[in-house]
Amino acid sequence: MIGGIIGDLAASTYIRDKELFYKQLIDEKSTLSEYGLTVFIANKILYDNDKAGQSISHLDAKAIFDNYFAKHSAYTGHTPHYHLNQEDGPNTVEQNALLLIRLLSAGWYDRDELVYCMMFNIFQEKEESYARLLTPDIIKSLRNGLSKYETYASQSPVFKGIRHNWQWKNGTSILCLLMRGWNCFYNSFDFGSAIHNAVRDMPENPRLMATIVGMMASAMYGNSIYYRKRKFDPDSFTPSTTLNIRTILPKEFYLEFDIIERQVNWQKAFFKKNDALTNVERHFYFHAQSKFEGMKITPETRRRILLSFPTSWENRFGFYLDNGWVYVYRSHYLFGRFKILKTNDGYVISHVQKADELPNGMLTIDKCIQSAMDAAIEFGSHIPYHYLYKVNCNENPYTRSDVTKSKFWECEKMFSNDIAESKWCEWIDNTRAAVSSMDSLDWISKYKSIGQDSAAILNYISNLYSKFCPFDNQDWLLNY
Repeated sequence: MIGGIIGDLAASTYIRDKELFYKQLIDEKSTLSEYGLTVFIANKILYDNDKAGQSISHLDAKAIFDNYFAKHSAYTGHTPHYHLNQEDGPNTVEQNALLLIRLLSAGWYDRDELVYCMMFNIFQEKEESYARLLTPDIIKSLRNGLSKYETYASQSPVFKGIRHNWQWKNGTSILCLLMRGWNCFYNSFDFGSAIHNAVRDMPENPRLMATIVGMMASAMYGNSIYYRKRKFDPDSFTPSTTLNIRTILPKEFYLEFDIIERQVNWQKAFFKKNDALTNVERHFYFHAQSKFEGMKITPETRRRILLSFPTSWENRFGFYLDNGWVYVYRSHYLFGRFKILKTNDGYVISHVQKADELPNGMLTIDKCIQSAMDAAIEFGSHIPYHYLYKVNCNENPYTRSDVTKSKFWECEKMFSNDIAESKWCEWIDNTRAAVSSMDSLDWISKYKSIGQDSAAILNYISNLYSKFCPFDNQDWLLNY
């Protein structure tokens, strides 16, 4: 979702200063339009109503959107209005755009599509019906690690028919906008190139297409870093810049921005290309003789490889997932790649390849993979941020100083001792299912704010206490 907001801000720069746009994508003068505002408010509505058995009515959603647009009309120069087909007649281009952006936002949630219909009133037109079937699922597929081909292949035949048999390239209906956005994303190689494609595809309204494409591209590539091409800045070339939009957004958007970050972090399934300090040069890959070819790995090892982490002085090699391949890299250098294939009894590493940047000598592709894998398994993002218990600590250090921390320490020790590595994935899956059935926004926000790994431990503690103390109030767990 953040990619959609960056796309809107980037198009603002493109309209004002094309040379600056290609150098750094966004700048401090970038402003939001109704498209970026739609991402903010659609996510707020979805987040506040992401509770079991609950959804907001489309009339209430309309009132929230219209009030939000009116409040921030200074950014757009006018006040767009939420559209209801039954009352307002045929859709305009702007109305198609805002509807599509709402559906793209919905792809970051796991609710049934009928919930989105009720919240956003998507029932009437044939194209809208197809759009609600296709759009959220495209984002869900990309954010869960499917490649472009796998995402395309998993969609309804309608999507394939549109691509091959329909004149969509200059259209502005909702399905034309979806197909144009998909085409810009499909022909990109990272987040920045996707936004470049977007503004060129719709020069008459680059903000619209950049927002749509940014939503798709960020699901696969991430959006924290913009990689430059040397040709756009030959005199003072630096390979990358951080896209920190918090320094650009006015403070009144911080709350909505934090909610989006929380939801995106909760749905995180893999470490992304634009979060890794690598490069965007074209590479050639060659088959490699490797001890990892055919190696079986557990679901938990796969999860840790895919999530990985930013490289550091201590852990200089890392992984990221891009379009079906796991790449092994070191800051600004790309050394190789492989695939992880599903088998009947787990996963296996396959198609190990070395890149043309891998130097000849002592550094081999196996050493690169091994270093990155050791770091991912031992030091990666699977270590919870709220982990009080330390494996090498035999005595509870909080017994006298903090009763609540003392309880958490004891429970985390039990979790560490009881839950084998192979069970960690199961607890995460169980926790995600538990969150989807909760009806308390306080508890949902707590789980989402600490991330899946810490949430799995909190869920374990909650189950532990509900088993032995079924009648006790468990609100103290919110302090985790």
